[in-house]
Amino acid sequence: MSSMLRLNDRLYSVRDLGEGPCTVIMMYLGSTHHRLDTLILTEPNDQRFILVDFTPAWSKLPHDYTLSEMSDIARDMALLLDVYWLDQTLIDSFAMGYRFSEQLAPLLFKRYVHNTHQTSWIRELQSKITTID
Repeated sequence: MSSMLRLNDRLYSVRDLGEGPCTVIMMYLGSTHHRLDTLILTEPNDQRFILVDFTPAWSKLPHDYTLSEMSDIARDMALLLDVYWLDQTLIDSFAMGYRFSEQLAPLLFKRYVHNTHQTSWIRELQSKITTID
């Protein structure tokens, strides 16, 4: 079940799955009629995933964000980690691009570990998102 979470006066759709070491997956579902809670996903084994959809807060595709907007999103993600009491968190920001990682890393210092490999669960999620419509 997903919920709406307001971070720095911006609304995000968030879905929290599983237990264990955490990976935050940032995504933009866009104008599709699907939402995070309509994605049918298998429960991850021994790992926790927090899915964050930017669609409610941002009306354009991630590659169109300005540096200022990416900085705002990075601050929102830092607050998300505070809300969920997360340390040493993998963040899959692949959809946001390299420039976004440059914005995020200084804000999160040692709490941020960029996810450079994809688990089978993340690949399953991405295949379900790319087949939406």
